[in-house]
Amino acid sequence: MNTLPVQVMRFGAVGLTAVALAYVQYQWLISQGLGSGAAYFIAYGCSLVVSFFLNRSWTFRHDTSGFDASIRFLLVHASSYCASMLTHQVSVHLLVPHQSAHTLAFFLAIAVSTLINFVGSKYFVYTAPGHASKTLFLKGPFFPPHSANRMKSEGALIQARANFLRDRFRNLDFLLRQRYAWMNPYLGDDAVVLEIGSGAGFAELYLKRRPIFTDAIAHPWIDRVLDATHMDLENSSIDCIIASHNIHHFYSPYKFFKGCERLLKPGGVVLIQELNTSLMLRLLLRLMRHEGWSYEVKVFDEFAIANDPSDPWSANCAIPQLLFEDPGRFEAEFPQLKVEKNALGEFLLFPLSGGVIAKTAMPQLPVWLLRAVQQLDRALVALAPSVFAMGRSVVLRKKAI
Repeated sequence: MNTLPVQVMRFGAVGLTAVALAYVQYQWLISQGLGSGAAYFIAYGCSLVVSFFLNRSWTFRHDTSGFDASIRFLLVHASSYCASMLTHQVSVHLLVPHQSAHTLAFFLAIAVSTLINFVGSKYFVYTAPGHASKTLFLKGPFFPPHSANRMKSEGALIQARANFLRDRFRNLDFLLRQRYAWMNPYLGDDAVVLEIGSGAGFAELYLKRRPIFTDAIAHPWIDRVLDATHMDLENSSIDCIIASHNIHHFYSPYKFFKGCERLLKPGGVVLIQELNTSLMLRLLLRLMRHEGWSYEVKVFDEFAIANDPSDPWSANCAIPQLLFEDPGRFEAEFPQLKVEKNALGEFLLFPLSGGVIAKTAMPQLPVWLLRAVQQLDRALVALAPSVFAMGRSVVLRKKAI
């Protein structure tokens, strides 16, 4: 098994090999009259290439192909290089009276670099993008009280709906269109479409057909009051269930998906638009104190409580990531549902919207600029989803009998 002790042993062996090669090269370059800084830079670079390929294939046994892994690799090694160079230069300065100053400085710098590289490699580079169990920074849990929320009008659905229908704030309109428009190809002309947790009822503005609006709280635009964790509807009666930015509020996501298995007709779909707790989203949540997260909740436990059942605005934003970061695990727990789509997206467009229900002030941008931001979002999410992706789009299809 590739356990932590085995990884440490292999990482050490790779490190010794790389250091030995680098030390020989370093001493040779010094003997040729090259400065210590330049010699260390060249020797370090060569050892970096050797250690990367050996650790990838032997120590951690992980495929690091893809832009996201490349960005993470460069971030870790840039950090370790800066730290090791600083250690090297300070050590040379402090040890200058000693004949072995350069040698001691070299090994001190390598020790610092090795420590940073191992921790960064194991928990940041050689892991699946966005994998919650491997999240290193701001792992949480973090749950701010409602009173600490820096956004205004939390939970004010009637006010949010009236204001948006009156003003149609362009930034939010652009974001909502992006969140809903991709669902239209899944909505057949004769399909029975049910939206769970319809909130302010904005879906009808962007979908080609109005779904049946349901929510736990009655409002004039809601067609039926319905508890998403106890959907008292007829078996195999629904063609499509839509859930947009509400699963992270459910006290039992497990019960919701078991209900979906029961309600959907064979071949029916669940269309999900949700949050993804990337590093940037966790920073944003920390800053605004709007909602929180915990990676410790057991989302596949039938009896686990993921949110406060008595508080409809209780939120654990890590729930979608925990559910869908491993599609195989999800399908094993809900065998009637197949993960057909599981895509990450959204970055700057999310905060620029100013919020869907809870609000913060934002300037209204022209459409051409919003489109440019959308393209930038796509590029950044493609490069490093675990850092930038704040949204997740999921399609689940019920298997035919």
